[in-house]
This record gives sequence, structure tokens and C-alpha cells, in this order.
Amino acid sequence: MESPDNERWARVVASLAENNLSALVCRLPENVVMLSGYWPVLGRSVVVLPTEGEPALTAPASEVSAVERGWIPDVRTFHAWRVGDDDPEASISRLLVQVMADRRLTGRRIGYEGSFGDVAVPQRVLEAWAGTPSMVDPSIPGSSAEWVDFGPQLSRLAGEKTEREITRIRTANEVGDFGLAIFFSETAPGRRESEIAAAVEAEIHTRGIGYKGTRNARSEAEVISGPRTADSWDFPTSSDRVIQEGDLVVMELAVVADGYWADLTRTVVAGRPSDEQLHLFSAQRAAYEAALEAIRHGARAADVDGAARRALEPFGLSQLFVHHTGHGVGFRYHEPIPFIHPSSTGILGTGMITSLEPGLYGAHFGLRVEDNVVVTQAGAEPLCHSPRWSHLEAL
Repeated sequence: MESPDNERWARVVASLAENNLSALVCRLPENVVMLSGYWPVLGRSVVVLPTEGEPALTAPASEVSAVERGWIPDVRTFHAWRVGDDDPEASISRLLVQVMADRRLTGRRIGYEGSFGDVAVPQRVLEAWAGTPSMVDPSIPGSSAEWVDFGPQLSRLAGEKTEREITRIRTANEVGDFGLAIFFSETAPGRRESEIAAAVEAEIHTRGIGYKGTRNARSEAEVISGPRTADSWDFPTSSDRVIQEGDLVVMELAVVADGYWADLTRTVVAGRPSDEQLHLFSAQRAAYEAALEAIRHGARAADVDGAARRALEPFGLSQLFVHHTGHGVGFRYHEPIPFIHPSSTGILGTGMITSLEPGLYGAHFGLRVEDNVVVTQAGAEPLCHSPRWSHLEAL
């Protein structure tokens, strides 16, 4: 078992105290990862973090080996799904009542994930338990607590990562590099989009597991080619389309390594790029580099977005950039903080991780390069190392 991320706990406890709360109870996989370092397998685990005393974790007994990857020593397990076992919800409620009594939380004000938004998946991505909308029932029998929505504060806290979290997200990006290398090598005329996507996902699963101690690595690769790239900003999926000579090919890649996420995109040409395509690559590169230069502690998110859009003006392509410049990433694929958009009122802070993804989309084409970038006092650092504009750099 690892030592705790005391930096993370201290930040959460300070926010709880500011809101006159005695503890935080979290069940969503991303928040369990943030508070315990353990990525739930089935999504039926709960963390209790009190402002005074040690945290506790409840989890299925079948997940003990996964729990040992985290840093909470007080683990209370329950058996489920065998003949004679209690319903998991009854077991969770029973254990939570015990924890709250042990930590003297009965009758106190307790924070929970009431208005939390999108939800990251547990390890078993083919089936995720829905539970209540908040994923923790505020009416736990016997708890006698006053349950308070702590969702907005959780989003803000998750927006600024600790040093340990940045290291883990960096690892997820490096695992993504394995898949991007396959995308570059496998994309060629005559290949099907789905073929390339499958090869990328296989590489990440094969090489990612074991990389820097990673236990679980997986991905979703969506390869989009030719005229289909015009909609590549709107989450299309890979198809059986055969790539043609001269096609633009975009890959959107989601990667998760032990519960920490990366969100990456690359675009290549299948064959020799045309002058028009080189013009598009040059413009997208200018927008990316202008935004990267503008990112630093204290910068306004809207100013970073504006830098990217202004860089497109000399190319006459500003109108083709139709979406945001960046969003938060790390505990899940898309996080709300920071959000780099023309109407954003947010301020960037050290430790925030944002995507950086200016793109260009016409009637019959699309092109985007996306990295995950950590904000520092002096500027910004991309966490992915794969080539970005190989066609331009080859000239």
C-alpha cells in the first residue's frame, strides 16, 4: 500500500471545513480514485474522508488486490453475489453506518456528490452501476446525518491536480504515445478505419499494462477518414470505410491507466499531402502554438482561446474553428475545469491540466491535433510526446 496523497487530502479537508462540513462521502469512481488512489473494479466502493481522524473505504471483498494499490488502510469489505450474501446496497449501508459511528459523524453535516455531472467508468467498462443520481443515498438508514451537496466544490478541487496526480496523468499520456505510434505506422491507403483503431487499442492494452507499474490500461480509438473528418469534432466512431490516397485521417483517442485519463488527437495524410492540406496543417499548428504560449498561471481562459483564434486570421481560416480550445482532463475523459472557450470566465492555475485542441473543419475535411497540457507558474507543458505535424516537419 502506498503512502497517502496528503496534498490532496489537505485540500479537500480545508474545503470541507470552509463549508462547515465534518466529512465527505464519495462513490463515483473518479472521486474514489482522487481520494484513495484505488480505481474501483465494479463501482460499488465508497470513501469516507472526515475532517478529523483517518479516512475509511468500503469495497467488495473481491477487489482486495485492487484496493492495495491505494493508500487507505481502514478498508471494510463485504461479500456479494454468492448464494446467501446480502444485497450489496444493504452491505454498503451497514458498513457506512459503522464508519460514521466510529468517526463520530452521526448527526453531523456530511458532503456528498449531489450535483456531480458526467461520470467516469470503473474498471469493468462494459457495465457500470447506476445507483442513485448522486451515486450515494443521502438517506442511509441509521446515519442521522445532514447531507449537503458538495458536487461543485469537488469539481473545483479536481480541477487543480497534485504532483502525484500529474505524474499519474503523465503516465496515461505516455501510454497513449504507444497507440499514436501505431496510428502513424498503420495509416495508409487500403486500410479500413476499424482495422487501424483495433490495432491502436491492442497496442495500448499490450504495452500499457506493466508500463511504470500500470495494472490496467485501455483505450477507445476512433479513426475517421476522408470527407468524414468534417464531423470529426462531434464524436463520430470508426467505420468500415477504406482509406484512399490523399485522405486526411483523424484519430480521437481516449486512454485510461489505473483510473487516470488522457484525451489525445492526431491527424495525418494517407500519402503525400497537397498544398491545401499543408496550409491547413500550418494554420492549425499556429493556433496550437499561440494558445500554448498563452497558457500560464493566472491567465484568463478566454484569452488563451482568443490567442488560438487570432493566430488563424492570417490564414483566412478563423471561421473553421467551431469549438472550444480546451477542457479539463485527468480524473475522467472530459472535466469542466478548466474550460478554454470564448465565453469562459475561468482563470488558469498551477496544476490544472487542460486539453489543447484547436481544429479546422470544412465541408469535406477536418483536422485537429490535441494534447493534454499541465499549467505551470511559467507556462505550460504538454504531457504527450508523439509527433504533431510530421508532414510539415518532413519538408
